Amino acid sequence: MLSASQISHLLDMPAVIDAVADAYKEKANHPATLWPMVYEQLGGEADMDIRSGVLASKHVFGSKLLAWFGENAKRGLPELNGLVNLYSSDTGEPVAVLNATALTGFRTGAAGAVASRLLANPDATTLLVVGTGSQAPYQIMAQLCVLPKVTQVLLANPRDAKKAQAAAAQLPMTLEKLFSQTIRATNSVVAGLIDHRLSEVEFTGVTDLPAAVQRSRVIVTATPATKPLIQADWVQPGTHLNAIGADMEGKQELDAKLFQGAQAYTDDVPQASEVGEIQNPIKAGVIKPEQVVEIGNALLDPTLGRHDANAITIFDSTGIALQDLAAANLAFVRAKAGRRHSSRPIRRSTMKIKDFGVEQWMNEYETKAKYNLGETCVSSLSIRELCELVGVDVNDFAKQLVDRRLTYGAIEGAVELKEAITRLYQNLTPDEIVTEHGAIGANNLVLNALVEPGDEVIAVTPTYQQLQSIPEAIGATVKLLPLKRGNGYLPDAEQLRGLVSDKTKLIVLNNPDNPTGALMSQAGLQTIVDIAKSVDAYVLCDEVYRHLTQEDGYSPSIIDLYDKGISTSSFSKVFSLAGIRLGWLATHDQAVMKACLSYRDYETISCGQLDEMVGTLALKNQAVLLERNRGIVRENLKILEEWVHQQPHITWLKPKAGTTALLYYDFDLPSTIFCDRLMKEYETLLVPGSCFDIENSLRIGYAFETAHLRDGMNQLGKFLAKLEQEAR
Repeated sequence: MLSASQISHLLDMPAVIDAVADAYKEKANHPATLWPMVYEQLGGEADMDIRSGVLASKHVFGSKLLAWFGENAKRGLPELNGLVNLYSSDTGEPVAVLNATALTGFRTGAAGAVASRLLANPDATTLLVVGTGSQAPYQIMAQLCVLPKVTQVLLANPRDAKKAQAAAAQLPMTLEKLFSQTIRATNSVVAGLIDHRLSEVEFTGVTDLPAAVQRSRVIVTATPATKPLIQADWVQPGTHLNAIGADMEGKQELDAKLFQGAQAYTDDVPQASEVGEIQNPIKAGVIKPEQVVEIGNALLDPTLGRHDANAITIFDSTGIALQDLAAANLAFVRAKAGRRHSSRPIRRSTMKIKDFGVEQWMNEYETKAKYNLGETCVSSLSIRELCELVGVDVNDFAKQLVDRRLTYGAIEGAVELKEAITRLYQNLTPDEIVTEHGAIGANNLVLNALVEPGDEVIAVTPTYQQLQSIPEAIGATVKLLPLKRGNGYLPDAEQLRGLVSDKTKLIVLNNPDNPTGALMSQAGLQTIVDIAKSVDAYVLCDEVYRHLTQEDGYSPSIIDLYDKGISTSSFSKVFSLAGIRLGWLATHDQAVMKACLSYRDYETISCGQLDEMVGTLALKNQAVLLERNRGIVRENLKILEEWVHQQPHITWLKPKAGTTALLYYDFDLPSTIFCDRLMKEYETLLVPGSCFDIENSLRIGYAFETAHLRDGMNQLGKFLAKLEQEAR
């Protein structure tokens, strides 16, 4: 059992925001289940409701009973009381009982923050919160986590202006107590970030609500009102509103006319149409339910987000069980692990970086699998095998290694190595290259050196999660550009043109793409370059699979086409040397290189001399390695293609390059459960599509030993046959 105090110690708002966002996306992808809400009036200012559902990705289901007694404040008691019951969806066993008061505060605050992060103007400086009840501090803290430029918080109480002024005076102390003191002992980093954010903000109680509405570009209403508090003609163009209070028939906080021409969003359209804020404009004939977008769909498809800077956007948050289950499971997992929460420091942001789905999945299972179909490197080489392949005496090379004095070496990378790297590009010099710890280190270096809070970054999806999550954690506005199956998983140029703006600092690509294996042509890359030039944006392209093509010919790099392009790559995939943990970034832009070198002094200094010696040997003989590795991926892809054609429950789009493919299956089974069962029952590892926000899909690697690939696909085929039998 977890008390309100324990939950406050276990949870931090940035983590809950990400958990709730993931729950919304899971609802949109349909593996999650919601059951009908039960609501009852208890007489006077009192009511109760029961919300329940299944969060398939976390293997839990459960319910929350929450009671609201509006007169409790006069009694010195909390207005909200209740419990969340959490069960394992694998066994049905109860795993946790949690106090619902703090949990509801966190998850409801997080729900509004998810909407503001997606829809609000990131340059907004003034936040208005209407309502001074128990939800107000959670809403304010959550908004401050996602709106880095807000420095003025206005607090209003339509029934008692003096109460708003008194509450505003106490807000710094209230917020510090709720969100900083409780976690200081266990996570000084998050506590310090909260303290810093609160020190930047001025809190003011307001008496003139219309004037406050006109001043604010982000507005949160969290009251039990039954008549509109905010009139349509008060709200300025470009404002975003979160309507939190309406959760039963007859409640209303916003003028129904405000929805005329606005973009409306909610957590669950059927529920909100009956008990949410949108019930009122629907009854008035201002909007229809089908015009309202569920927030999970908008998170997955950026075309459903804000249309233009002057649009009014409204999020109707009625509260769904998946929010409760996401927050409850987060608290339960942290409590079970015997820790309060991660102390990972995050640079220049109040946001906690998201868990790295693919890497954590591989960390959990990679060393346990008998048949590892999740591997993405071309069949790895030992140093002996490398020497034999390129015709170098292994004893001579070993002597060079053991005789090398282990100083830092060349700080920016060995000259001989960088000269070899230049031959992978057109018109590149060694001074335009710096080495890093793998492509993952190079990507991290570029993103941290270039991206600042408030910047706008556009990243393709699906792709390697690092390329999206790091700029998001820094505090940038990250717009996602979906790579759609119907378009060959290639970027849609028209959609990209609609996403870029004069605020766009960086466009992020992955070519060839992981997990789809899509390959952009030179013409396609040139189109991206032309769009980037139109707004003077940089283009970062993770090219870690470049050269592993299914057809002969040179594969162009982004830096072959654009002076503001940045290429990252490594020895892991293409050259079968993941164990030396060596990569690089290359760019013609000297300002970018200068920024990266400055940041690199803090995180890297230099790469290992022995690693660079092995890498130099490989790249001096790059033609030999590329011939070997292209042969492996081409032969193995033919084998995989034959297997796919024999499987009635599998479809795909055949990859053009790289070492991975995305397989789709037609069973009604979440991909995490699919892959977990496959591992446990057949000792075979795949990566669930949920790691890329694509359900009912699997990422498979095909670049390792051919016999191992055949054996693994045989096990996968057996599991598919078993699922078919179970479905009958």
